[in-house]
Amino acid sequence: MTEPRSGAAIKVDGVRKEYGSLTVLNDVDLDIRAGEFLTLLGASGSGKSTLLNIIAGFIKADGGSVQVDGQDLTTVPAHKRGLGMVFQHYALFPHMSVYDNVAYGLRRHGFPKSEIPDLVAGALDMVEMGHLGKRRPAQLSGGQQQRVALARAVVFRPRVLLMDEPLGALDKMLREQLQLEIRRLHQEMGITFVFVTHDQEEALTMSDRIALLERGDIVQLGTPEELYGAPNSRFSAEFIGVSNIFNGSRNGDVFTDQGNSATHKVSVGDPQGTALMVRPERLRVTAGQVTPQAHENALPAVVRDCVYLGSDRNIHVTTASGESLVARTEVPRVSDGIEPGAAVTLTWNIDDGRVLAGGTGL
Repeated sequence: MTEPRSGAAIKVDGVRKEYGSLTVLNDVDLDIRAGEFLTLLGASGSGKSTLLNIIAGFIKADGGSVQVDGQDLTTVPAHKRGLGMVFQHYALFPHMSVYDNVAYGLRRHGFPKSEIPDLVAGALDMVEMGHLGKRRPAQLSGGQQQRVALARAVVFRPRVLLMDEPLGALDKMLREQLQLEIRRLHQEMGITFVFVTHDQEEALTMSDRIALLERGDIVQLGTPEELYGAPNSRFSAEFIGVSNIFNGSRNGDVFTDQGNSATHKVSVGDPQGTALMVRPERLRVTAGQVTPQAHENALPAVVRDCVYLGSDRNIHVTTASGESLVARTEVPRVSDGIEPGAAVTLTWNIDDGRVLAGGTGL
């Protein structure tokens, strides 16, 4: 097995990238901690893959610098940076066995022949592929090929492993399985992982911290809990998870909904925010009319649809002003009268609503 080792800290300082008149990265600053799992998250065109490739050395920045453990690598070629890289398309040699695919780079870099078998065996064992070393890529599933690509990247024992949407070509079940495997690999190796994805659930599952990018800027950086529970803008709230958004204005501890002039008590978020966010799982749905408690808000609505999700259900409702909202609740053991067409009351705790700044959403 590959021996655990400490990861390297990465400092991105004022990195800028332009293609003609298009600014892809806008003076990005980012400190990645040694040994952490950091995910670069964003939509297509947000700059996340460009930033990863600048760190890797495959793309030259138009400004700024990249340092690894204090060493400036800005002008160092990719093959001399000592960073591991896993691509979305595995780029395995089809005519080589699994073993030879993993050993190829070691041979090219002049590793002693006597060390190569143990290094390859350790890397393959770490990704649970040691028993398939004689097979060729065409004889492997997509998930197995991705494991081989991981083994090929970690066989050098890098202090940093960069991954550019490595699970993008896999089906949902396999993606979820490999998410946990990559997380386990990170914990065993103790090195720094930088992972690119557009999938917010993937980012929440795997990361120590997430850097959310929009149009070349990092708009929020924090733990999964921080980005989901305390988004700093409407964009963050709508990109991470599902959100119910009320448009309006805040005055002290009262938010006024511009759609119907209804008022909701608030206690957290932006003092001048123009959107009120409530996550679906924070909404309670009760058949009929309900008088809210002192610490609650209440809003009447009509059920439009109920979507069964196993242990949970999504209840889609419409308010009197035409707002569409969704609540996620447990599936009751007996009927609770919540069905399409039913009049219900939505309630939520005051501190479960967060006032946000910014824009009109995604």
